[in-house]
Amino acid sequence: MRQFDIVKLSDGSLAILIQADLLDATQTRVVAPLLLLKGVKATPKLHPTFEISGNTYLLATEQLGAVLIKDIKMVLASAKDREWDVRRALDLVFVGV
Repeated sequence: MRQFDIVKLSDGSLAILIQADLLDATQTRVVAPLLLLKGVKATPKLHPTFEISGNTYLLATEQLGAVLIKDIKMVLASAKDREWDVRRALDLVFVGV
């Protein structure tokens, strides 16, 4: 698993790994959940969207959390090509810009 991987968790939800690869020795990973866009109001800078298996998801950046590695069931894809969209959303959460 690498930073910016899109993963499926044991509860069936999706998330993007946010944690830096330098911290691979820990038993947890910091993730931001991906929520189906339907019925959720997105703020573009805070909630970049991603197409996954024909569905549109938004990155719920403000809902960051840690999950145990054992709860990450599979890597579905990489969002590395959208790294700067994710970083901008994180900057908004942590710095306010």
